Amino acid sequence: MAFGLGFILGPGIGGALAGVTIDGRTGAVPCIVAAALSLVNFGWAWFGLKESLPVERRSTSKRRLSRSTSPRRERRSRAPASRAPCS
Repeated sequence: MAFGLGFILGPGIGGALAGVTIDGRTGAVPCIVAAALSLVNFGWAWFGLKESLPVERRSTSKRRLSRSTSPRRERRSRAPASRAPCS
């Protein structure tokens, strides 16, 4: 429901805020308000939501972002396929 209301009310609110003048310029207020709402939402999610995975089910090992063997390395190590000459 909130997502739909954002689509319905958001352009109107943004249009109304676009008319606010700051130092002789207009159009910055909707961006500032959107950024502030995003920060509030992030803060609510960070502090307001609890971890759903119980402590006993969490992994104790450190995770890596990449694996030691990547497909790129394997592709580079292969010899290039022979090509037939163009005629």
